[in-house]
Amino acid sequence: MSRKFLDFVNSKKNVIVLGKGHLNKNINKEYDLYVGVKQSIGILPKKDILVMNDFEGIFGLGDYISEIKYILCPNKIHINHQPNQEYNLKLYEYVKSLGFRGEIVNYEISSNPQPNKKLDFINCKNSGDIIFHYLNNNHKIDVFGIYKCLDDNLEITRIILNRKKKDFQEEYKSYVNRIYKNKRGVNLLMLRDNLEVNLNQIRTNLEFRNLMTNSQKKIKLQYSNLNITFN
Repeated sequence: MSRKFLDFVNSKKNVIVLGKGHLNKNINKEYDLYVGVKQSIGILPKKDILVMNDFEGIFGLGDYISEIKYILCPNKIHINHQPNQEYNLKLYEYVKSLGFRGEIVNYEISSNPQPNKKLDFINCKNSGDIIFHYLNNNHKIDVFGIYKCLDDNLEITRIILNRKKKDFQEEYKSYVNRIYKNKRGVNLLMLRDNLEVNLNQIRTNLEFRNLMTNSQKKIKLQYSNLNITFN
């Protein structure tokens, strides 16, 4: 693990973690550390840490790459839902070409059958959960746009659909077709996988809301030492 990265994170106190979900309220507070999950970093006023398990999380961020200090991604980043080492090199070369002068921090998740034991292993299924592994009980963490609803933030969706950089066109088209033709359904499947529940048994609005609440509880239980507030 990068000592420089850990020192940077540990020097902060008030942290915002922003996911791609719809915001239930405005973000009016200033923070010491700004963490964006995938394209959500594009709407943050400061772009400290970008977290993404999937290579596709970079689409639409061409104008913001040079502002980012750290990119967190798996040692075998996912493309089309599958780990692919080749795309780690493609990511490195791509962000460097766009002016990235920060550091890429790698970790391992369960999708890699041959993990590098020198890297941190993070038990998670979603990009939004990654950053909690690196925070501690000195941080006050406000979470927005994660495990609150099935709808995405339209401002973030516009960043993706109106991207200026046209690189990786085949991968981009596949991503949009797979994800954005049924975004609510994709988000629901993510909740299913996270909680290992049978969606056929979820019928009422209250039961859907409970999926969100239970996902939040799971994070708080897994990281019980952290001061996490879901907004």
